[in-house]
Amino acid sequence: PALAQSSQGLNYNNADLRVFLQDIAMETGLTLVIDPKVRGQVTILSEALVDRDTLIELMKTAVRVNGFSSVPMAGGGFKIIDTVKAVRDAKSTNRETGDALVTRIFNVKFTDPELVFDSLRGLIDKQGIISWKKGQSQIVVTDFAGNVLRMEAIIDTLDIDNSVTQSMALQNTS
Repeated sequence: PALAQSSQGLNYNNADLRVFLQDIAMETGLTLVIDPKVRGQVTILSEALVDRDTLIELMKTAVRVNGFSSVPMAGGGFKIIDTVKAVRDAKSTNRETGDALVTRIFNVKFTDPELVFDSLRGLIDKQGIISWKKGQSQIVVTDFAGNVLRMEAIIDTLDIDNSVTQSMALQNTS
C-alpha cells in the first residue's frame, strides 16, 4: 500500500487504522510494532503536502484518537499498544512531543514540591499518572508528551529562586 498522499495532499477517509499505520511505516521508514488488539478507523484529509515529521505526529494523533498509544522504542520506532499498558511501559524521555506517551522526572529546586504537585494534578490526562512522595523533591509524570511539555512550562514558572537579589550601581543621582 502506498501512502494516500498525492500532489493534492492526504486523503484517508474512514480508512482502516492498521493500513494507515503500514503506510506511515513505509513512507517514513519508521519501525512500528503494532499490538494485535489495535483496531480502528482514521479520517485525515489535507489539501497540503505533509512532511515526514508531520506524518509522524499525525500517526501519533490517529493512534490516540482510537484509544491506543504510541510508545517510543530504543532505536527510534514506536510500539502501538493499549493506553493502559503504555502507561506502565512509558519511557523516560526529553525529546518526544505530541501524542507519544512518556515519563518525566521533574526535580523541584526552589518551590515547595507539594504546591507544584497540587498545581499539576488537575492537568494530568485520565490515562496519565503523577506521583510525589512527601519529603522528596522529585515529581514523576507519565502522560502524553504534549501535556508533559505544558507541565514542564508550569514547573518552570513556579520553581523560581526568589532568594537571588541583584544590586545595581546608580549613576547621575543627586
